[in-house]
This record gives sequence, structure tokens and C-alpha cells, in this order.
Amino acid sequence: MTDVLDAFRSLLTGPTIFAEVAQIAEAHSDAADFISEHYGFSRPTATKLVTASKNWAAYDDSKGLARGVSIPVLILISQAMNLLHADEDKEEFRNTILDFADHGATSWKDVKAHIKKIAGTKQARKVSNSVTFSKTTDITGMQHAHIRLNPELMATFRATLKDLGEKWTALPSSYRYAEGLRTLLLKHTRPRDTDEVDPWDRTMTPAFMLTVDDGKYVGDGMFATTDGTLINGEELANIKLAPFGLVTIYDEDGNIGCHYQLKNQRLASKQLLSAIACDQIFCSHPGCYNLAQYSQGHHSIAWSQGGETTAEVIISACKFHNLHNDDDPTKPPKYGRHVRDPETKEAVFLPPDGSPTKRHKNHCREYSGRGLYLRHRSRKKNRPAHQPKDLLRRGNHRKKRRRKARRKATIL
Repeated sequence: MTDVLDAFRSLLTGPTIFAEVAQIAEAHSDAADFISEHYGFSRPTATKLVTASKNWAAYDDSKGLARGVSIPVLILISQAMNLLHADEDKEEFRNTILDFADHGATSWKDVKAHIKKIAGTKQARKVSNSVTFSKTTDITGMQHAHIRLNPELMATFRATLKDLGEKWTALPSSYRYAEGLRTLLLKHTRPRDTDEVDPWDRTMTPAFMLTVDDGKYVGDGMFATTDGTLINGEELANIKLAPFGLVTIYDEDGNIGCHYQLKNQRLASKQLLSAIACDQIFCSHPGCYNLAQYSQGHHSIAWSQGGETTAEVIISACKFHNLHNDDDPTKPPKYGRHVRDPETKEAVFLPPDGSPTKRHKNHCREYSGRGLYLRHRSRKKNRPAHQPKDLLRRGNHRKKRRRKARRKATIL
């Protein structure tokens, strides 16, 4: 009854797989992404395989200790090895845990408990207070935060939330803590001054995407219409929208206007970064879900090579992918480059191995500023030349109805 499962289990044992993973890691700058795409692993699992391969690829299992031990257990052992002090003998620790694993006879859960028991005093203590946030929402549309504090500070945090939350209620304690946190945030949130410019401010605000089908951005916040008239963004967008959020305007070529007057400065302005965050939603690297709003402005053409601080050059990339980027195209590729597609102007990734350009495939990108613009451009391109625009069509229909009504009234 379990022949398939037994065969599957026997395949996912031993350190052999890590030698192949290590070869992939040598050939590809983002091995986890390659493994995820080509072999069906989730991105977190692929990342664990790549990390564990550093400890297992060159392992000499002449004694056969790792034979029969499952891949998840080997990953668990590798993770524990990486937390040991520098003066600890990693090989001795590895062999001790492998001996306990007993060729796969010991469960993953028991191996984990044993590691915690014997390695608790050996593992390096890199403890610090931290707060991490989920990159995307869950299926209910909510995001998550993970808070790690020392016991004293956590007790203070918990008591503060309990004091600020509702005292007498039938709601679960988790809801009361959430209400206390909400009260705390509202109490200490600084009112935002619309005239204040802070390039490091990443506060979320509403945004309105506008397209100018018959105009091109010519610089200094001005657009040229088909008859040569120059108009500014305030004349294109209702000025009453300004208090409600950011207005980003795309011309017919997909250029973002009104937000990069400061092109001679190396650091992008808050307005430009916000416009690009709306344009992308996520980091420019395929498969990375760090929000562009909290990422860094990256010069797709290096500042040292004349790259200006404009929407055509600046793209949003998370800290990791901003650092792991080949800024100089004249040097041999190592990590790959993040650039703008010359046709669609969307942020894309050029792999270092010369393979085809990669784009972020998440469906949320369809609702980004760039996605809305491209969809609008596609509809406009596919519209028959003889077909009137929607506004003109509606006007013609109204005229026809009025003429028909007048003829009917005349007959009566």
C-alpha cells in the first residue's frame, strides 16, 4: 500500500543530493530560484537545500553515518552546525547527531529535540531584540509581524497592550492586545505634514494612476500635447486629489512624469521613490516579495557612469538585491543586472548567464502602476482605427437617442 511513499523516502536520503545542489550553486547566481523553477521546490525549501549544501557537498561519509538519513534531518543538522561557536568542532557535532539519527530510524522531531538538548550550550548566542514583517498578506488579506524581545521588555510590552486594550470584554485576549497595539500606534504616530519632505519616510498613502494618451513628458514637470501646448501635472490631475495621496502620471511612452525634477542629485526624492514603488509594488528581482515601498532606489545605470536620478534610471530593489547587482556592464557578469525594459519600461532582471530576461510573475503586478499602464496601452493598441473612443461613442449614442426621440414626438 505504501510502495510509492517508501520509494520516495529512500530517494530523499543521504547527502548525495547536496553535491548536485552545490554544482548548481556554482553555475547560477541565484541557485535557489533556479531549483525552485526547474524542480518544483518551494523557494524556502530550495534556499535550505542551497545553504545545507555548503556543509554536506564535500562531506566524506566513508563510515556511512549519513546513509538512510532523510534530507530534512540533514538540513536540520546543517542549521545547527551553522550556529556553533567558531571554536567548536563541527565535525564531532555532526557525527554525534548522525549517530543519534541512526540511519533514519529516529524521527525528525526527536532529532530536533536532541539537537536542542546537547547544542543549547554550544550554539553561539546571537540574541537581540527584533521585529520582522511578512512580505505579503495571508489568504485573509492580513499581514503578520513577529516580535522577539528579552523577557523584561516583552513583559512591559504585554502589560502596555493589556492596559491600553479593552478591559471588560468577551473578546479573546489576542483581540484585546491588538486593540491595545492599535491605540498605542495611533497615540504615538506623528501627524504627517504635507509640506515636509523626508526621503526616508516610507508611510503608505493612496495613489492615483493617470495616463496621458496624447502627450509626452518633456521635463520639469511639463507635458507636451499633440498641438505643442505645454501643461503641467496640476492641469492634468485634479488638484483636489493632492490631499488624498500621490498622483503619478504616465505619458504615451510609459515614462513617469512630475516626480524627477531633481535628476542632478544622487539620492532619489521621496516623491520619485513613492512613484516607483507604485510602479513596481515589489522589488525588481523575480520572486522577491519585499515591498518596493520599503526597498532602496537603485541606479540601473550607475551614478558613476552618468546615470541620472530619473524614473527612467531608478528602479526599486530590496537591500540584498541592490547589493548583489552588476553595476558595471563592462565587467564580467556575476550576479546579473536589474534594468528597465526598453519597450515596456518595466523593471526586469538580466541573468548573468545570458539566459532570457526575467520578469516578476506575481499576479499583483497587474495592479501596479506599470501593469495598469500596460493594460491601458494594450487596449488602446487593439482598438480598431475606425472605432471612436468611449467618450465620443457615448456622446454619439446620446445624440442618436435624442434625434430618435424628436422624430417620435413629431410623428405623435
